[in-house]
Amino acid sequence: MKRDIIFVTHHLGGIGGVQRVVDQLATRFAEDGNKVTVVGCAIQSQEKYVKVQEKYQEILLYQEDIFFEKPWLFLKEKFFSKKLDTILSDLLAKSENPMVILSNPIVYLLMEKSLKKFSNHAFFIGQMHSSADFVLECKGIYKVYPYIIKNKYPKLDCIMFLSDSYSELISQHYKIPLEKFVAITNPLPRYIEASENDYQEKSKIISFVGRLDPVKQIDHQIQAFAQVADEFPDVSFNIYGSGNLKETLQLLIDQLGMTKRITLKWKTTQVKEVYQKSLFTLLTSKSEAFGMSVVESMVLGTPVLTYNCSQGVADLQSATPEMLFNPSVGELTNKMRYFLTNPEILEGIGRRGQDYVIGNYAEDVIVQKWYALFKKLEDKKGIT
Repeated sequence: MKRDIIFVTHHLGGIGGVQRVVDQLATRFAEDGNKVTVVGCAIQSQEKYVKVQEKYQEILLYQEDIFFEKPWLFLKEKFFSKKLDTILSDLLAKSENPMVILSNPIVYLLMEKSLKKFSNHAFFIGQMHSSADFVLECKGIYKVYPYIIKNKYPKLDCIMFLSDSYSELISQHYKIPLEKFVAITNPLPRYIEASENDYQEKSKIISFVGRLDPVKQIDHQIQAFAQVADEFPDVSFNIYGSGNLKETLQLLIDQLGMTKRITLKWKTTQVKEVYQKSLFTLLTSKSEAFGMSVVESMVLGTPVLTYNCSQGVADLQSATPEMLFNPSVGELTNKMRYFLTNPEILEGIGRRGQDYVIGNYAEDVIVQKWYALFKKLEDKKGIT
């Protein structure tokens, strides 16, 4: 059955995990013969948007970040411009029983008119790509997320989190019926194709790949490596990413005397090569719903030392529990020292992790779960 599928997302382009997942799913749905449109409200701060997509229609409302960098534009859009409502109304009027996927809760506030007008004509699925802990602990401007999930998302056809445990926790906390929830995790990224013969000889390098953002706690990684660096003089630590912490992190590296051992590199397009050459990679986030960098590394057979910062990350390490530990610089230091002393065991750990993520997160597996959800929603309304 071919369908009209519309994604509404807060940002287009950039390096964020949500953007990449939206693009991957939209591309796959289009390849399967569905009519797919992605409507992006803005672009991420410090990023440029280049329209390169040909398999699905892509619409961008604003060439700047109206959510976090220029929030007055968000207010203007909500109360006066109403571009999103106008575009959605036009798309929905021309579609037959479309599936509308809200990829970030904040877009709900810009499309309330369309939601109300087409509630009996379309199916609306509200996603949350962050962990349940993140939602329940939101502060400042991010409090908008729990407000929407508690008060707005229950009006939709279903609410989607990345795991059953997240859904159960939010259901209990906000007293939303559990049957309103569905859990579908993210698929393995397409740009990394793995095979059993992919394992390569490792360089004496530890790597981090991701945003240079406070939530990633990259300073923990720098501090831990500095404590073991003298014991392993031939090992280096490379940090790949962009963000507003670059100068702060470089200052910390300089203060610890690690300028020749730790290198802050720009974000890389050679992700596969970075992971393959690394002894292991790192994730020390305060909160991480899924951990795309963990998946990227593991699918190529490179283990990841991770803080036990969410159920999603713990699930990814199901086959490699020795790589998961309670968050602290001391524990990270001990783990680094152990695996640098015993590097011969890393290949076996990497193989176990690779087998697990390929078996549970392959694109075909995840896409079939989406199609099953679509059919379930259609069956509820008697659509065949």
